[in-house]
Amino acid sequence: MMKKAIAFLLTAFMLFAVVSCGPESDHTTSTEQTAITEATTTTSEQGTATIDDTTLVSGAGLADSDGVYRVPDGITFIMEYAFANDTALKKVIIPDSVTEIGSGAFYGCSALKEVVMGNNVTSLGSLAFYGCLSLTDVTLSNTLDELLPYTFYYCRSLEEITLPDSITSVGSYCFCACSSLTSVNFGKGLTSIGTYAFSSCASLRKLNGIENTQLIAIGDNAFQRCVALKSVTLPETLTVIGLGSFVYCSNLTSVNIPSGVSYIGMMAFTGTPWYTENTDKFFIVGDGVLIKSTFNPNSADVPGTLDLSGLGIKSIGHSCFSNMAASGISSTYGYQYCYNIKDVIIPEGVIDIGSAAFYECTNIKSISLPSTLVSIGSSAFGSGMNGSYMNATVSFENCTELTDIGAEAFYNELGLEDIVLPDSVKQIGANAFTGTAAHYNFMDESLAAGDESNKFKIVGDGILLWAYVAQGQTSLVIPDGVKYIASNACAGWDNAVVYTDFEATAETELIKVKHRLTYNIESITIPEGVTNIGENAFIRMTNIDAIVLPDSLETIGASAFCMCGDVTSVTFGKNLTSIGANAFGYALFDKIELPSGLKSIGAGAFSNCSRLVSLVLPKGIESVGTSVVNSECTSLETVYMPRQFRSLITLIVDVQRDDVTVNYYIEK
Repeated sequence: MMKKAIAFLLTAFMLFAVVSCGPESDHTTSTEQTAITEATTTTSEQGTATIDDTTLVSGAGLADSDGVYRVPDGITFIMEYAFANDTALKKVIIPDSVTEIGSGAFYGCSALKEVVMGNNVTSLGSLAFYGCLSLTDVTLSNTLDELLPYTFYYCRSLEEITLPDSITSVGSYCFCACSSLTSVNFGKGLTSIGTYAFSSCASLRKLNGIENTQLIAIGDNAFQRCVALKSVTLPETLTVIGLGSFVYCSNLTSVNIPSGVSYIGMMAFTGTPWYTENTDKFFIVGDGVLIKSTFNPNSADVPGTLDLSGLGIKSIGHSCFSNMAASGISSTYGYQYCYNIKDVIIPEGVIDIGSAAFYECTNIKSISLPSTLVSIGSSAFGSGMNGSYMNATVSFENCTELTDIGAEAFYNELGLEDIVLPDSVKQIGANAFTGTAAHYNFMDESLAAGDESNKFKIVGDGILLWAYVAQGQTSLVIPDGVKYIASNACAGWDNAVVYTDFEATAETELIKVKHRLTYNIESITIPEGVTNIGENAFIRMTNIDAIVLPDSLETIGASAFCMCGDVTSVTFGKNLTSIGANAFGYALFDKIELPSGLKSIGAGAFSNCSRLVSLVLPKGIESVGTSVVNSECTSLETVYMPRQFRSLITLIVDVQRDDVTVNYYIEK
């Protein structure tokens, strides 16, 4: 992780107003804000206290001979990295006057053992106690409403923590690698636990009071490898258990899953005795979630038939029937009868088919889908390991409620000769239908047309599934009527070598490579009416230099324009609300104007943009991911953002330099 890097010396008493003299603009720039606080670039040496009004800028090196430092009364804010890497500090006493502790405030204080926190701290920044290796005793303020990512990461001496009732969420990696942590006392207000929050807490034995919380969701890998954990009773409010939440908790023998749980992620309990030793023909938990089966389809009335009717199943769990052996994972963690499945009957009432549910079940010949189906997870019926493929017939004709199809859901499914989707489908993941007979047919027919024009496969309600780019084409014009450009629909370079086949062998007889020549494209035109651009939609189009987005566009998916290496300008439409993770990574623009209505920006959205000088986030932004700009943004000088994100600033602006200033808008 980062060390003290950015000059975050922004103080509430240093104010100036910047007012637009013209009419209100649809875009936000640094000259159109009503007011901001001005950043300074002052730094201070250890041993010299720096106090600005009620802000403690630096207290490093000021502990007494016993290693104790008492923050002066009247201080309200302990600045970012104020005590960072102070190896002499053993105890800090924080008075009731302090309301905010900045991100990374005690980062790397390896000798710090005790924190006495005042009762009025309402904001505790990310990485605040990151790597405090000796920390054994900390009492959290009962006015805190959340713990942010990495707050106590790798505090390997911490043995117990009590979360006050006021805390509603524990952020990602918050207590990760706290190897001595034996018990957590959960407050009643808790509603969410983030990804990897307690991962690798090898001594964790007790989750005291978790059954009395208001917990709704447990994030991916939240308790992975908590090998001392033996029993878990989860609250009745819980609905979501994320991917790998309790994976490899090798002593977990008892789990109480409440009836409201409707989602359990892939391998959530893999490697636990509770899961591994269960021998039920159909292991169903929560609100009809099938997570494991020992049923042999060859024992059915019609051998080879997997009929899930009459079991009350609403969700087929992630990797439930997955062929783990084909993936190089022990069959202990997979479905041992996957090659015996010939026909799959998924009954009415099933809403969700989880990721990899039937992955590499390559002998399936027919799949019956219900009208109640809403989502199909990534790789649900996919194949492709060692050149394998599936040859099943499947129809979406009855699936009038289907909205989401995950990445590679039907990858290498040669039985799909055409893709006919209902108008209800709104989201299609990357390569969901790549390698199907329909995909090959589209590419073959487009090539056989023999003209130098682009071809498009449009399905459902205006979904552009694939674009064929003729070898001589340098422009790509998305046709009118398209509403959604699906993930990978127009992907470039790494999918763009020669349109050809592998030399046929016994293993590759039906495995073809149909590649588009999109690395030749120099311009793209996206018409009005397009509302959503999927992930990787234009990734690696290395020769385009300008992107103009229509006003109708609302969302841009993850990595949609990532690695488009020559892009020097982007014009955003005024109705854009969401930009996905890494969406414009590696672009060459020096500035961008984001629309004022933008609500969320994903992690790494502008990472590796080496020419970007200034990033201005609109005042109304509600969600900002980690490392939106990073150390590869070597020209970056200033960032403007709402004050509410200050507690996360060392994660958001991951530049690891002292010459970048961050300005916050005044909160009224």
